[in-house]
Amino acid sequence: MKTAILFCLALLVPALAQSQPAIRAANGVVNASSELPDVARGSWFVIFGTGLGPASISIQSGLPYPAVLSGTSVTFTPASGGTPVNALMYYTLATQVAGMLPSSTP
Repeated sequence: MKTAILFCLALLVPALAQSQPAIRAANGVVNASSELPDVARGSWFVIFGTGLGPASISIQSGLPYPAVLSGTSVTFTPASGGTPVNALMYYTLATQVAGMLPSSTP
């Protein structure tokens, strides 16, 4: 079941980031495989913007994927007011963040 990105997205970034985080307005959050703005539970996503993470890329080399990577984390809050869910981080840098939306997301 696909979940449209119409829920609130809270993005926490490292305290050392030099600019305020900003998610790109058009297709700022997309499915990593299709590049469509629908992110299904258990799928990988990419966020595009500025000030999202460190200047140099930080990549999680393998399992387990953490909820925080180089001080960057992504939290999805369902529009229905459900419990916020932390994404599992794959990589982070100033202009992009990638992670997995857990299958436990309501």
